[in-house]
Amino acid sequence: MLRRQRQPRHQQIDDLTASAARTAALALPLAALLAARSVLRPVRELRDTARRLADGDLDARSPRIGADELAQLSLTVNEMAESLQQSMNTMARIVVEVLATTADTNRIPTHRNPSSATTPSSWPRPGTAPTT
Repeated sequence: MLRRQRQPRHQQIDDLTASAARTAALALPLAALLAARSVLRPVRELRDTARRLADGDLDARSPRIGADELAQLSLTVNEMAESLQQSMNTMARIVVEVLATTADTNRIPTHRNPSSATTPSSWPRPGTAPTT
């Protein structure tokens, strides 16, 4: 009689084990998919930001999500983009200043006798050698 009672209990345990295995087989891939998405989404956003920066969109920034390594990487990419944008703006200002200075110096007569350089028509044209 003990044997009969054990068999159903063993069967119950076997049934529970099989049920747990089926549940795990369904739940683990779903959990892995959700975990992968939570990691891949910030990585994709960083990739998209990097592509936009590479294409010249210096206003591109990446949203900072969470407080993990990916969030730190997003912050670093955004700091790099800000620094790059500031450097490009500074360089553009310098180019404008150099062009303005060059334009001003091209208007200065280069003749040895200042009295002969009283009218713009007597000034040398940009890109030509001055006449003496």
